[in-house]
Amino acid sequence: MSLSPSTSSSSYAYSSPYPSTAPTPTVSSSELTNIQKLIRHVFRSARLTCTHVLPLPLQQGIHKSYHLTLSNGASIILKRAPSSSTRLLRGESRHLDSESQVLNLLTTNTQVPVPARLAASHTRDNPLGSPYLLVSSLTGTPLSQLAPSLSHAERVRIDQSLGAYIRATSALTAATFGPTHLVLAGSGSPSWRAAFLALLEAALRDAEDMLVSVPYSVIRHWIHAHAALLDEVTTSRLVGIDVGREAEVLVDEASRIVVGLRGWGRCVWGDVMMAGVFAEQGQGRGEGFWEGYFGGDASGRAHGDARRILMYTVYRSLVEVVAAAYRPQQGGEELEARRTLNWALNQLAS
Repeated sequence: MSLSPSTSSSSYAYSSPYPSTAPTPTVSSSELTNIQKLIRHVFRSARLTCTHVLPLPLQQGIHKSYHLTLSNGASIILKRAPSSSTRLLRGESRHLDSESQVLNLLTTNTQVPVPARLAASHTRDNPLGSPYLLVSSLTGTPLSQLAPSLSHAERVRIDQSLGAYIRATSALTAATFGPTHLVLAGSGSPSWRAAFLALLEAALRDAEDMLVSVPYSVIRHWIHAHAALLDEVTTSRLVGIDVGREAEVLVDEASRIVVGLRGWGRCVWGDVMMAGVFAEQGQGRGEGFWEGYFGGDASGRAHGDARRILMYTVYRSLVEVVAAAYRPQQGGEELEARRTLNWALNQLAS
């Protein structure tokens, strides 16, 4: 396995779909030793070492991540599973494994600029002593940082590229619906309605376990009232729930073109409209994105899409509220998620 050095000062650091104020962990001497052992084990070289280890903020509030600079000049990202004492939401224990599988599918079957999977393990039988994912480093600057300086024409071009990339990822299809680890194992749900309602119910049970104050009966009522719209989705497509959000899109500062997409930790197979980027297109922008997604013809949007997007907004904001209860952070992310949840429910009720 070979690696080429990164020529950019911008490294690939996974951004969290959960509170962005998650603390940055420190690196102990034992961790450094184990990371060195892992690098030698993965690349089968006794001479290759880490010359610099930069800890990154916890991802999804649970995964330790590191930007590693190797002695050959290459830059890579190491992401490891949380400790066994960390309380997880249902399904979170499979995020690393699912991300590894999805990245492999994308690099094998598409031209979408995503990090390449270099190595992964879903067991603790490795030098690190925990499940891990090792990926290549992507260059570029998050769109969220560049957005204020972009011209209207530059933003439209970026949105068009983003829409085209999301269309390319959604071309990957499966026989069943649901979480990646179930679908790729051949045990997903037979319909998108069944899969989505199961995802929602799991999030509500997570909330009940921690006695989180959310409108349980209201959520169940309005989602089930519109559940028939889910039956419009008959093809199971890859959905990166956090992919396409501004913090997850990497742009080259000089050319103003999209050079990387990250945020593949939460993926399901079902309705591509579940990705958060679709809900963001109503925030004063979107024509460029829709043109890119529909190949220049934005008339392809169906009537039921808007209602389904609202249902998915309920789900995503509910998960963010619950995650904040499991892993409290400083900042206003939970309040914003609650506002979004209430807004989406009110829209479904109107």
